[in-house]
Amino acid sequence: MPADSNGSGFLAEVLADPDNDVPRLIYADWLEEQGSARGEFIRLQCELHTIDSRHPQWLDLKYRSEELLKAHGQEWADELQQDVRKCEYQRGFIDTVTVLARTLLKNGESLLTSFPVRWIRLNYMKGTAARWADCTALQHVRFLDLSYLKIGEDDLLGFLQSPHLKSLQGLKIGGAEQPQSERVAQAVCQPGIAANLEHLEIEGYDGAVERILSQATRLGGFPRLKHVRLTPGYGDRYEDLGTVTTSPLESLVIAGSLNVANCEALSRIPLQQLRKLTLNSFPLSGLKKLAEAGALESLEELTLGDPESTARSAKELFFHKRLQHCRMLDLSFHNHMFARADMGEFISLMARHTPLQNLTTLRLRSLQPGYLAKLATSPNLANVQDLSVLQSSIAEDDLMALRSGPWRESLRRLEFVRMGLPAKTIRQFSKGVFPNLVHFALNSQFDFEVDRSGVEDAVLELLMLNAMPNLQSLHLVSLGLTEDTLKVIAGSDNCRELRVLNFDENRGSNDAMVAVLESPNLPHLHRFSLKDCKGLRRSEKFVEKYGDRLRY
Repeated sequence: MPADSNGSGFLAEVLADPDNDVPRLIYADWLEEQGSARGEFIRLQCELHTIDSRHPQWLDLKYRSEELLKAHGQEWADELQQDVRKCEYQRGFIDTVTVLARTLLKNGESLLTSFPVRWIRLNYMKGTAARWADCTALQHVRFLDLSYLKIGEDDLLGFLQSPHLKSLQGLKIGGAEQPQSERVAQAVCQPGIAANLEHLEIEGYDGAVERILSQATRLGGFPRLKHVRLTPGYGDRYEDLGTVTTSPLESLVIAGSLNVANCEALSRIPLQQLRKLTLNSFPLSGLKKLAEAGALESLEELTLGDPESTARSAKELFFHKRLQHCRMLDLSFHNHMFARADMGEFISLMARHTPLQNLTTLRLRSLQPGYLAKLATSPNLANVQDLSVLQSSIAEDDLMALRSGPWRESLRRLEFVRMGLPAKTIRQFSKGVFPNLVHFALNSQFDFEVDRSGVEDAVLELLMLNAMPNLQSLHLVSLGLTEDTLKVIAGSDNCRELRVLNFDENRGSNDAMVAVLESPNLPHLHRFSLKDCKGLRRSEKFVEKYGDRLRY
């Protein structure tokens, strides 16, 4: 590793291996030895990249990195010495930049060879069509986001047809403001671009998805493609997807509705190595086709919308060793999935499916009383750490099962969203202790029929009994609470680990707000949100005094 006075040798190692954290951390060591805050920032962001929001250190790392970025971000962005409109950092360095087209044309070589920038998003490309043929900087562009960019067809074609755009690994394209012609689709699928693409996102409009798939079939496909996201426009079809040459896909997200023919087409592409699958709406026979093609065997993340039959779809999902590698199962995508009469059978099959023992994240919607209890007591789901329940009817027995079963120890994050828990149900929760819970949310926003009588007393009991001793993020939204709750939080020693407090859409007071922000019992509080709270007198002096800690 070269040593020098300005660290350029260390930075060169980062540029030479941008996907590896080791050169970044070595550079961070050197920067810290020089007394630069940048070293700490790189280290924090690299660590954040390896954990998720369930980790006890995640919030501290996140907020400390944000503090450093606020203090030094402009200085670090100025190092680019370019007219950059927006920067986004990842793993300690600028990862995504939004720049004017003229900036890339004039200074792109310096921008893309001096910093480990990954994603480029362009603005204002009008009148640049003829200039891209000579822009050698494009050979360094690896990931390009053109989605929803307002641009004329000639300018878009001039850019896509540049002979230097040959190292592209990721492309986002499409949207209502973009031309969707056959010429554009052909340019996207030409071998110069398509040969190295691993990541493709198409925002469909006026048949864009169908045109690109058709041209890809004709021109040789995307032989290295691993990650696909398709958001179709009205009338888009997917039949050609089955004839597009790709490598084995690792992620597939389709935001539109699928019919049987679409699913048959999907089943013809290599899906056996699929790690992530998101389907919005699909027929049962289509799910069966995908399952038979091996799409569920290696999945780690599965998000499903509304099937035509819940019980029969369960028999496809929870069969033999399917979903044995699944870590995240999101079944909250549609309002009515769990409201059907056969949903009880779906829940029973899920609870009995032994291969789900690797599941750590579960998101559900429209549960009926008793469903949550069945899942919470299943030994096959004992490792769930992140549970979100939306718009459901939760009974006392459900919360009793939650606090007495294996989830009491395993849960790190728990959310009840857009639903009102009755006071007696909340009290069941407070009778247990959740030692590892770091995030808890009660949110009855948009639930206009919720009975809030006695809810504040139940919440106060929950706080005073210290049922969540290591809680770092508490969200009490639209529950009809008052400043009494805030005073208890400020005065209690049970909330010392709080980093985030969300009290939106309740009732408070300026005195209670100040009590929370200045409480010695809340030494780690980074964010306090009081949006749409009644009873507050808003003043700039509070914003000036408390800065980013206060959101109201």
